Amino acid sequence: MLYNIVILPIETIVDWVFKFSTNKMPQIGVMGAICCVSIVINFLALPLYNIADSLQEKERNIQQSLSKWVKHIKKNFKGDERFMMLQTYYRENGYHPLYALRSSLSILIEIPFFIAAYHYLSNCQVLNSAEFWIFKNLGQPDRLFSIEIGNFSFIVNILPILMTGINIVSGWIYTKGATKKEKIQLYIMALLFLVLLYKSPSGLVLYWILNNIFSLVKNVASKAKSPKKIAHFSITFMLLLASSIILQGKSRLFVKISVFIFTTIIAFTPLITKILSSRVSKKTELKEVKDGNLFLLLGSGFGLAFIAGLVLPATSIASSPIEFSFLGRIESPLKYVWTSFCLFLGFFIFWPLSIYKMFGTKVRRVLPFLVFALLCIALSNIYIFKYTYGNLNTSFEIENINILKNYSVFFILLPLVFCIILGALIFLAKKFKKESWLSIISLSLCIGEFGYGFYKCAYIKKEFESYKNNLSTSNSFENQKKDYISPIYHLSRTEKNVLVLFLDRAMTGFFPYFLQQFPKCKESFSGFTYFPNTLSFGENTNHGSPAMMGGYEYTPENINKRKNETLQKKHNEASLVLPKFFIDAGFSVTVTDPPCPDYTWKAHLGPFKEYPEINVSEVIGNYSKFFLQEHGLKNSLDLSSECDKQIKNFSILQIIFPILRATFYENCRSIPSEIYKSESENDFTPEEMDYINNFSNLYYLRKLTDFGSSSSTYTFICNETTHSPSYLNAPIYDFPERQKNYTEESLKTKSEVVEKHYHSFVASLKQICLYFDFLRKNNCYDNTRIIIVSDHGYRGYFDDFDNFPDPGIPTRFCPLFLVKDFNAKGKLKTDNALMTNADTVIFATKKLDTPPINPFTKNRLDERQVMGGVNVYLTQRNSFVDGFDTDKMRVEKYTEFPIDKKQAWHVQDNLYEPKNWIPLTEWEKINGGAEQ
Repeated sequence: MLYNIVILPIETIVDWVFKFSTNKMPQIGVMGAICCVSIVINFLALPLYNIADSLQEKERNIQQSLSKWVKHIKKNFKGDERFMMLQTYYRENGYHPLYALRSSLSILIEIPFFIAAYHYLSNCQVLNSAEFWIFKNLGQPDRLFSIEIGNFSFIVNILPILMTGINIVSGWIYTKGATKKEKIQLYIMALLFLVLLYKSPSGLVLYWILNNIFSLVKNVASKAKSPKKIAHFSITFMLLLASSIILQGKSRLFVKISVFIFTTIIAFTPLITKILSSRVSKKTELKEVKDGNLFLLLGSGFGLAFIAGLVLPATSIASSPIEFSFLGRIESPLKYVWTSFCLFLGFFIFWPLSIYKMFGTKVRRVLPFLVFALLCIALSNIYIFKYTYGNLNTSFEIENINILKNYSVFFILLPLVFCIILGALIFLAKKFKKESWLSIISLSLCIGEFGYGFYKCAYIKKEFESYKNNLSTSNSFENQKKDYISPIYHLSRTEKNVLVLFLDRAMTGFFPYFLQQFPKCKESFSGFTYFPNTLSFGENTNHGSPAMMGGYEYTPENINKRKNETLQKKHNEASLVLPKFFIDAGFSVTVTDPPCPDYTWKAHLGPFKEYPEINVSEVIGNYSKFFLQEHGLKNSLDLSSECDKQIKNFSILQIIFPILRATFYENCRSIPSEIYKSESENDFTPEEMDYINNFSNLYYLRKLTDFGSSSSTYTFICNETTHSPSYLNAPIYDFPERQKNYTEESLKTKSEVVEKHYHSFVASLKQICLYFDFLRKNNCYDNTRIIIVSDHGYRGYFDDFDNFPDPGIPTRFCPLFLVKDFNAKGKLKTDNALMTNADTVIFATKKLDTPPINPFTKNRLDERQVMGGVNVYLTQRNSFVDGFDTDKMRVEKYTEFPIDKKQAWHVQDNLYEPKNWIPLTEWEKINGGAEQ
């Protein structure tokens, strides 16, 4: 807790500066980024060092003035008498012996900055792939020389020695006129740093050398006649150097203008200060600061801490608590809220309060109002100037970065207007001595935000405990503990098997290219029929999967007709239609990773509790450890650490001005590939681990299957490999690669995103082909009805849709759909009839002894609704059905999908023809209304 409050804010700033430098100025390399970190941290700490130096100088002067009589007392008195005499002398001069600790204040200030940089750079994997000058690996000690004496050899690290030399020179200049005790103290500290950093990474030692050079320059400048002018010149020079690099880069025009304006203001600060000070009456004196300012600082600081560290993280997690449970080393999602709260306590309470107490009257008069203004600006950016961020994963990656680049007037000018009005209100409050009103406002906001955050945390705790209890009794929880793979899918060689392979976001447009690239795979699909002219009713899982799982009764339009039931209930019912149908038909039923049960992104499995006959489990990620072991690797990525870091960044993203969000997101999350060229395959990104967690389930599908069932079986397997785009080691397509290493000549694409999706698609289909061959060898292929289906497509650009005004529209509604019936023979066929993924239910239940009746509604499951065409809908991005923008507590109350008919189409016949995509509003006018 103490580390998170005191040290972590500084380490977070180090992380931001390092990543921003490598992204905005990649030409300066890792060493340049280390320089930027050193400069920024030193200038941030400079005011604190100056305060410490002034206190130290004050202490030195006092001790010198008192030294004559102190020596006299110590010389002539002993024991208790000496003690009493010294105490009396100090009291008469208004001095206390504890004030001597002020001489160590600069060291105390230096400690948190040292620990923050030490921890960050010591664990920075980027240093392992970086070199500078004669130093080949900044992640290791420099080891430039070795000394051999007989049979012994000693490795000499020159950088720590150089660092110590600079440190001693700087201390020698700084302690001129100081006592012998202070000089000894500084030299001991220099030797202590030599011991501490001797075997440290050379990148870290270079950082500390830069700090020592900065300290040396500061000490030399402080002895000059005009230290302020020298400091201003140095700052201006470095800003001009950095801004020139940024202005020559590929930054947006707004960023370049902002950098230019900021640098100009800094350059002319002395002139501006002189003009302003000349307008102020010399008779004006600063009055003593009231205690009310401290209350305002505390109220505003706690308000910001509660918003950024409690409300925002808790709200994100409350949308799907299960998704954040059991990530890496952290079990409870409340841990992320706690660490976020501690971090922002440091940002908005500990460090502002330290500055308030250390600095003089001017700072105390201004700082509380600045923090109050920051509180109001944060609230306005969160609740007024907010974005809908779309689908987010546990690493808080935004799928569509363009949503952060909304540069409308509302998001540019109005925040500026708000700041001007806020500034005017604060000025009036100070002028009419109503500062107490601001304190009351901040306190009210503080209490309100705390109550709301506590409510969210209580909900998260409840959901987590429920999920944990479910896991403790489930098969998936037991499987995670095993050191071997045991079968979970039990098919029959003698009875009928119905197998549904649900590949989330698998796009039908990839299948022809896959067969062209791997023609031998056509043999694996013998007996199958491919339906390329297939539509989904929506572009995401919540819209597209209910009809796929439950049939045409669960299209968005039909779901909305049942107005008295929640969407959550209807979605759960759809997911149970086929399992319940096959149970009633006497089949053995197995379901793994059902999509979004209870409207959660991770399997809650609660809806299946009522039917213990269903063998349901969550298996995603259970077999990734075996996959990595087989490849001789370990998972170096701790998803909980990544989540813990990015949930804090996401809070910052929401409270800053809209115009800065895209820059912050793009430059403060990752290191560019040209800088970070990792030589270790263990350094998986969250994207790659997401792929491995899903792909490993398909990779071991043959080991997960046996043929011991004596009854007919129904098996539903959900897999999201196709939803986890990643460049792979083509043409094998099983293991992640950092960059594309293979050109698929058959695939015509205009997008890197499409290429990554294709790689994951190929990886999935290749494993499925191996699985089908496995079924053949075990005489379990002919008696198995197999359906491969997806819930939706994804926005991309295929040559099949080049003639569309917006090719990204149809690709969202085109899922993969292949079917093989019992005992089907012959080559793979293609059927161009207009289909939907709701036909999955019809194919799964046809020609069985049990009539195809929905076990819940008692309606027929084999009634198709595509005679006049199909209505499809784009997702409303501000709706609750859109990933982590949702709040599950609100979702449970909704009964209808929010449908915007202006973002909907009526599709007829061949979906690859633009003329067959008729805007729904136009189609309804032509046909006399939706009902007709």
